[in-house]
Amino acid sequence: MTHNDGMVTVFPTRHIQKNNEIMRTVTEESLRRRLARLESALESEKARLRKVCGGIPWGAGMRRTKCTPSFRREDELIGKIKAVRQQLSQMSAGGDNHTFKETGR
Repeated sequence: MTHNDGMVTVFPTRHIQKNNEIMRTVTEESLRRRLARLESALESEKARLRKVCGGIPWGAGMRRTKCTPSFRREDELIGKIKAVRQQLSQMSAGGDNHTFKETGR
């Protein structure tokens, strides 16, 4: 819902769920803030992975079955960043506020 002063109301997700999809109205500014937050989280995750990988001694793979860290979190962040960038590009091609479908969290 857009008000006269340009503000957008986003209702709590529990009120708008339909078929496990959430309709959410966002602004370009909120997407840019989310993109910056996700990129910061990605950098800290990469730093964590470098630290973990740096602590594994050479030759450990020959002695241990599990010697690599999980890259799941990094892959999830990359996917979220791609989705936000796609939404930003759709928004720049269209109007001010858009409604996007998100799967349940």
